[in-house]
Amino acid sequence: MLKAALLIQVGVIALFIFLAVTFHRRCLRAGIVHSGLNSVLYTLYASTSLLTVRTIFRVVEYWSIADFHYEPGFDPKNLSPIIRYEWFFYVFEAGLMLCNHAMMNFRHPRKYLPKSTKTYLAQDGVTEITGPGYDDKRPFLITILDPFDLYGTVKGTNKETRFWENNGIGGSNGQRALANKSDLEAA
Repeated sequence: MLKAALLIQVGVIALFIFLAVTFHRRCLRAGIVHSGLNSVLYTLYASTSLLTVRTIFRVVEYWSIADFHYEPGFDPKNLSPIIRYEWFFYVFEAGLMLCNHAMMNFRHPRKYLPKSTKTYLAQDGVTEITGPGYDDKRPFLITILDPFDLYGTVKGTNKETRFWENNGIGGSNGQRALANKSDLEAA
């Protein structure tokens, strides 16, 4: 059972990396190059890399000991070095987690994001626009079954409520958000 859990964890990390890289590529393709956004993504890439190395170490460690059965006359030198020597644990478990925690204390992604959850980056990659925020109008059961609206993404539905794709013009209420620098400075 633990083998499956470790493999599922590696799969989830791979899926997260895929989603982050897809998001990053879409931003670059749209011309959105913002230092705050890049800082967040690079921090997440570094953190995910550390966690991936740690998880792979845990998989190898568990596979090394999973089928072990103690028998009289057992020679400990037959064990995998990962199990015999403690430094593997300190480097690939404790050391990586210490680096990850330190990095998240100094470069926490929230530090680079706007204070309001209703503030978005316009398509020019510099201007911040204020909008209505995210309001999921789907039924609760659908939201539970498909929390990321993958179905809507594949089908291309709900484009009219994506006000950030029109630099704040439109939106679910038909109102224009603050969309240029003079509006932002006046606010």
